[in-house]
Amino acid sequence: MAEVVDESPHKVIVRKNHLGFGFNVRGQVNEGGTLRPIKGHLYAPMQYVSAVLENGPAKEGGLRLYDRILEINGESAEGLKHNVVVDMIRRSSNELVLTVISVSAEEAAHLDSSVAQASTLEPSERDMTEKRALPLSIPDTKELADDVSGEPYTAYNIFLSGRHVVSRRYSEFDQVMSKLRDRFPDFAFPRLPMKWPWKLNAQATDQRRRNLEEWLDQVCSYRAIGEDEVMMDFLKQGAAHKPPSKAAGPVAKKTVELRAILPDTRAVSIDVEQSSSCAFVFEAVCARAKLSTDAMPYFALFEVMEEGKFYRKIRRSEFPHRIYVTNHPAQTSSAVFLRRWLFTPAKELSLKQDEVAINFFFHQAKEDITKKRVSIEDSSQRQALQKLVEAGEKEQYLKAVRKLDRYCGVSFPHCACDARKTGHIVVTILKKGLIVEACDEEGVMQGQETVFDWSMVKTAQEDIEEESFVFKYERNGKEKWMRIYSQYYEYLLECVEKTQAEQQWTDETEKEARPPKKKAAAASSKPAAASSKPAAASSMPAPANNKPEPASNKPAVAEKAAEPAPSSTTSTENSAEAATDAKPRRKKKPVTNGEAASESSEAPATASEPALPIENKPKPKKKPKVKAPEPVKVAVEENPDDDGL
Repeated sequence: MAEVVDESPHKVIVRKNHLGFGFNVRGQVNEGGTLRPIKGHLYAPMQYVSAVLENGPAKEGGLRLYDRILEINGESAEGLKHNVVVDMIRRSSNELVLTVISVSAEEAAHLDSSVAQASTLEPSERDMTEKRALPLSIPDTKELADDVSGEPYTAYNIFLSGRHVVSRRYSEFDQVMSKLRDRFPDFAFPRLPMKWPWKLNAQATDQRRRNLEEWLDQVCSYRAIGEDEVMMDFLKQGAAHKPPSKAAGPVAKKTVELRAILPDTRAVSIDVEQSSSCAFVFEAVCARAKLSTDAMPYFALFEVMEEGKFYRKIRRSEFPHRIYVTNHPAQTSSAVFLRRWLFTPAKELSLKQDEVAINFFFHQAKEDITKKRVSIEDSSQRQALQKLVEAGEKEQYLKAVRKLDRYCGVSFPHCACDARKTGHIVVTILKKGLIVEACDEEGVMQGQETVFDWSMVKTAQEDIEEESFVFKYERNGKEKWMRIYSQYYEYLLECVEKTQAEQQWTDETEKEARPPKKKAAAASSKPAAASSKPAAASSMPAPANNKPEPASNKPAVAEKAAEPAPSSTTSTENSAEAATDAKPRRKKKPVTNGEAASESSEAPATASEPALPIENKPKPKKKPKVKAPEPVKVAVEENPDDDGL
């Protein structure tokens, strides 16, 4: 018996789980469109369901393949472009109410054949309005030799998502341009940089590299061209140039001058290779800044974003020069900054004898307060801090700033979140936890704040497919998920992992700095008890004497922790100072509730990074068994054009 399909407008309720809503949508990329009749009624073009996850929430809710989406949570979706509809669905809470129009089995079969034939369209017949950014870049060049003549030439290294895929000479760019013009005769291609009959100098070569990168980015941003077989062959790894022949001789590695801005606004220049990683550049910058090896784990390299309002940490595997020439080609000053990479204010006390580090901490704290990254509501407190700046009292200034609520925190630019139907949120990562503040879509704060203590957070990870940061938390005995749609989702996760690593250092340091338990009385009672036994037993040495005298070390730590602090130091900072003076010991296998955090080589060599959440210290006699949390599952659609929801 054929399945009865309700082709009239009807509601479907989809309840989100850890898989999301479990369906994809496709449709027009422009707004508006011609009205079309459906069952005697006229409708504007609508987005339709292009895939439904088997056994997913959408399937269970009754959503069908090719359902046309008429309304989303009571709001009309007719005539809206694709990204607007996707954003409306993503802003939904855990329950999504859709008004849809299903299609008959015959029409569904027809649509199946239409989708299958879509890839056979001629290039000139494809939709040239749909754009999709590809992470293509040409960060550098290299000198190669022609296989036939042996003449040297310049090849431009093309990278996709940070990985080298192929190297092409200028003439090959010109050839692919001619082929694409034949396949897309009605498309207005941007012009290639001018061809010169003589060999270019270094400056002209670099300018051509930038122009070619801009051309490639503009052309491939049109999905029909970026996915065309001509462009795919051009970017294919198999067509990469061979290494230079012996006739050309060894190719010298190109070096560039890279400038880095220090926290005290001084600039240092270093000569590095174009392909130098962030780890190498960071060490070179620290050497020029005369930053000690003890202080290096508390600093990192950053790039400035959001028109100078936000700093993104550069990952150690990234290439600072490539970031500079790709993201900031028009800037005359460097896009690389050395800044504090620390969430625990008390850890600064371990470097109180390091003048360079203290100077950097001082200037960054002053900048954060000036630009209101750390807010001060009390005007008298602000005046007191200003007097300390004028007097040059850096340590006293830092001591006062460490008491401020969000010192050493990172606040991210406002972004969307699945927990809010309308508006955006601002996420702040602190030592104590994660703070979510409500704001409108322009970033104006609305006075609502939710604090997620790290003990509430069960796991956190990134979702590359949806470019989002996802974490699971527990409240009132119930576990829930929250998804944050931020372009800085990788940095969000890195900040969370950093806070957990610092908590591990603090736990181990406090354990070492804790005064030893009173075991002297128990140890002294053992020989007395042994004296009542036969002489053979009394001649055995006391068990405590066989150990490597742990008690002789611990009193020294305890004595150091008990030293009187200067009169201006609070009791809180005094205890923190004692804790940070002791070096934490490396744990071979840290016990955590969450997933293993990615290893950061910027952390001190004495610590290993745990995952969320911060676990309470286990009892000495019995360690609890830990069950790893389930990861966030992401449904992968074979068709990369669809937006998974």
